[in-house]
Amino acid sequence: MKKTLLIALLLTAGNLLAQTPISINQNDMPDAGDTLRVSMAAPALNFNLQSTGANHTWDFSSLQPVSQQVESFISVGSTGFTFQLFFNNQFLAPSTFSTIASPAQLPAQMAGLGVSNPVGFFRETSTQFHQTGWGGNLNGSDVPVTFNNVDVIYKFPLNYQTTSTSASDYEASAPGMGFLGHQQTRNNTADGWGTLITPFGTFEVLRVVSVIAATDTIFLNGQGIKIVQPLTREYKWLAKNTGALKMGIPVLQITTQEFQGAEVPSQVKYRDQYRNLTPMALEDNFAAKILAGPNPFSDELMILLPENTEVKITLFDALGREVRSATTSGREKMLPTSGLGKGIYFLTITDGKNTRVQKLVRN
Repeated sequence: MKKTLLIALLLTAGNLLAQTPISINQNDMPDAGDTLRVSMAAPALNFNLQSTGANHTWDFSSLQPVSQQVESFISVGSTGFTFQLFFNNQFLAPSTFSTIASPAQLPAQMAGLGVSNPVGFFRETSTQFHQTGWGGNLNGSDVPVTFNNVDVIYKFPLNYQTTSTSASDYEASAPGMGFLGHQQTRNNTADGWGTLITPFGTFEVLRVVSVIAATDTIFLNGQGIKIVQPLTREYKWLAKNTGALKMGIPVLQITTQEFQGAEVPSQVKYRDQYRNLTPMALEDNFAAKILAGPNPFSDELMILLPENTEVKITLFDALGREVRSATTSGREKMLPTSGLGKGIYFLTITDGKNTRVQKLVRN
């Protein structure tokens, strides 16, 4: 009888342990030298992103990888000399002192400035993990872009039902190429914990939702416009680092953008192992660097290209009817849109080989 009772108590204790939410801290962030493979899956409109809570199970085992990449993290000291002055100097630049860097995709709002080889700078402490700025190469010189107020990605300890808010901003400019300002507010909520299932495995996780409201300001040739970006949500499932498996980044991250009150998934990536996938065409760098706005727009649209090239610009309404068109061989083009009705439009920009399609709203 005593033996049976002891076994029952042990099983109960095991179940309680399994149902205890994890806590994310500094030790679960990436370190210099980490190379973390992720798979990119095709976004789907039928994701149930509202299902969450305590001791919840999220089953994403049916995700199909379409491409892979390796997210690498390096020491700040291994970046260019100029970056040392702004991101590796606690005395001259304490607010942007960083502990880690990561070669990264250029932020969309900086794409029109002609910067190459972008790298992000971050700092992790016992209380938070934040981004301090960006860097890149412009015409052969390293150019730092420091945040006036850092973007706090996580505050520690990160526990179930904790919330945080971070307001960040920066400016970037280049002689003869204009000025860009970026402001955003990040609101974090740890709204669930439990078990996540992906093609990579099963993990005990904490889910964090980041709601990001951002505005870009562009000044070019004496003209300035403000572009209010669509509301972005980052759904991130975080797991603890273990001796056998280094996480460092979300096990799964689904990013959405909001259009007329509807969430549209734009990116799905998850930690994974190497898979021998059929090679796919890489995203065209030219198309990815085109800026168009504001969105929503009223009487005109500004299109900013990464270089001088001849393109055709066409605006279609929601029924697929062409309502405006133009050609340009420069870096910028103003497309008049007065007289158009309110609603959804699709802007296509093509150079004959590659095409960029962007969904816009006229208010």
